[in-house]
Amino acid sequence: MPSALPERGNNSVGHADPGAPPARSGDPARYGIAVDLGTTSVSLALARMTPGADPQVLVTVDARNAQAADFGRDILSRLSGALAGHGERLRDLAQRQVIELLAQASAQAGLELQAVATATGQVVIAGNSAMAALLVGADVSTLATAPFAPVRDLRCAAGPLAELFGPARLMILEPLDAFVGGDVRADLITAGLMAGSDQPRLLIDLGTNAEIVLAQSQQLFVCSAPAGPAFEGGGFKLTGSQILADVAELLRHGVLGTDGKLDDQNPRVRRDQSGVAFVTGPQSGQALSQRYLRELQLAKAATATALTRVLAAAGCQPTAVARVDIAGAFGSALAADDLVTLGLIPHSWRDRTRSLGNASLAGALAVLGGASPTLSPDLTLTPVDLPNDPAFNAALIAATDLTWV
Repeated sequence: MPSALPERGNNSVGHADPGAPPARSGDPARYGIAVDLGTTSVSLALARMTPGADPQVLVTVDARNAQAADFGRDILSRLSGALAGHGERLRDLAQRQVIELLAQASAQAGLELQAVATATGQVVIAGNSAMAALLVGADVSTLATAPFAPVRDLRCAAGPLAELFGPARLMILEPLDAFVGGDVRADLITAGLMAGSDQPRLLIDLGTNAEIVLAQSQQLFVCSAPAGPAFEGGGFKLTGSQILADVAELLRHGVLGTDGKLDDQNPRVRRDQSGVAFVTGPQSGQALSQRYLRELQLAKAATATALTRVLAAAGCQPTAVARVDIAGAFGSALAADDLVTLGLIPHSWRDRTRSLGNASLAGALAVLGGASPTLSPDLTLTPVDLPNDPAFNAALIAATDLTWV
C-alpha cells in the first residue's frame, strides 16, 4: 500500500514535500499536526488543512526520543523514573521535543512556529501506552506493576505543549490495552481494520514493544511483547530496517548461525578491544556486535512467541491468515524475505505480507482528516495476556533461534 507520507532519506531529520504549494508566513490556512510518539523515536507531520480535503502533508521530521539519554532506552526504565519522582521531567522532555520538532517542520515550510501554533486546529498524538501516559504526566503505577491496566485519562492539561496549544486542541489516542497503545489504534485505521475483517488478518507493529493484532471476523485479539530497541536500530544512527536487512544477509551467507552466534572462522568476523565479536553490516557499514545480535534474538523470540500465542488464542492456523501488515517507524523499508530469513514470520506468509511504513503517523493524520479513532461497536476486543500464560516462558526460550518456531 502506498505510504500516506512523503518519503524521507535515511539520514535526514525532515523532508519538505516538493509537491505541496509553498507556505507563506501569515497564511490564513489552518494546520494540523500528527505525532507518532515512540519509545525510541518520535515523528511529526505538519499538514495543511483544507475543508473537504485530506490533510496535505507539508513536512515530516523525526528524531531519537529525548527521554532516552537520561532515563534509558526501554519502557521499564522510563516508568521506573516516573515512579521515582521524575514524572514531571519526563513529561516536559516529551512535550518539549514535540515543540522542537514542530519548530523544525515550521522552518522547513517557511513558517514561524507561533504562527503555526496559532493557526493549528488540532494536534493528534499516537503513542504506545507508556509514552502517552508519560507525555501527559499521568500516574503510571498501573503500567509498572501487575495486574497491568492502561491509563485511559490522557488529557494533557499541563506542560509546555499544553501551554502552547491549550488542552482542548490536543488529542492523545487512547490505548486498546495495558501495552497495546494508541499507536496501534492508529495502525488499525491505516490498515482498514477498525471494523474487523472477514478473513483472518494480522497487524504487527515492530517497535520497542512488539504489538500484535489478529482481526478475525468481529474479534480483535491483541497482544504485546517486550522486544527492546533492537527492531528500531538498537542505538545505531540508521533505521532498524537497514540493520535487520544486514542481519538477514549475514544469515544467508553463513556468517551468522541460526543460533545467533557469529562464525569466528569467517574472515569477516573480528573482535573489538574488549574481545567482543562483531561484523560490518554489508549495507549499513555499521559494526554489528555479538551483543546486539543477542538483543535481536530476544526481540525475535518475543515477537514470534507472541504471534503463536495470539494465533492459538484465536484458534487460527498460520496457513489461514490471509494478509499480514507490518507497521512501525521503519516498516516501509522491510522486505518480507528478510522477515522470513530472520524467523519472524513463516515462509507461507511471505507473499501475503506488506509493509505499511509508519502506520501510526499515517493513522494520526487520518484522524486529523476526520477518521474516527473509535472501534466499531460490533467488535469484541480480546487481550492475550502473555505474563500469565504458563506456556510463554518455555515457548520464548524455544524461539530464540533465528528460524520460525
